[in-house]
Amino acid sequence: MAKEEIIIDKYMVGFDYVPLNIRMYNFLIDIILWGMIAGTVEALFKLIIPENNDILSFIIYLITFLGYYGFTEYKYQKTLAKFITKTKVVTHNELKPNKIEILIRTLSRLIPIDPISFYVSTFGIHDRLSKTRVIKDNPNSVIDFDDLPF
Repeated sequence: MAKEEIIIDKYMVGFDYVPLNIRMYNFLIDIILWGMIAGTVEALFKLIIPENNDILSFIIYLITFLGYYGFTEYKYQKTLAKFITKTKVVTHNELKPNKIEILIRTLSRLIPIDPISFYVSTFGIHDRLSKTRVIKDNPNSVIDFDDLPF
């Protein structure tokens, strides 16, 4: 265990971590919702600028990605999926993350291996780099996805 992990985990004693299955649902719900938002914005821009412009599409997807994850997690400590699963983002000492921590967290999600990093560790790359964690918003109110039919 790296020294950083020991320091962070020392503060995390007693936190109600979110299990991998809920983190996976958060990821899938967020990717679908962000994709729908980005696709809609791109379609609207293509009505204005009909020529095929890959750079414009890239910029739209990047801005909507930063807005979806960065704005919602900074403002509410949650993305839309975290509202559904009743979870939230906190710092290593259970405080609301600041702008820099959220920016690091959001940009770290762009690392290609970030989604699979959860299969080798309790915390993903974007959690480690930003020194944040996802915890249950209210331990008694988290949806139990194991009981759902899908």
